Amino acid sequence: MSDKYEVPISFAGEDRAFAKAIAKDLMDTRVKTFTRTSMPLSFGEKT
Repeated sequence: MSDKYEVPISFAGEDRAFAKAIAKDLMDTRVKTFTRTSMPLSFGEKT
């Protein structure tokens, strides 16, 4: 099992700012988070 991330964060596009704030707060306390912006886009995906 990989320990690269501890908490995944899933959100709708209109909630991006709120999700980013949550991720920042978690990362500030050294919790490793995964969000859609944590990895590069796949071919053909839009932001």
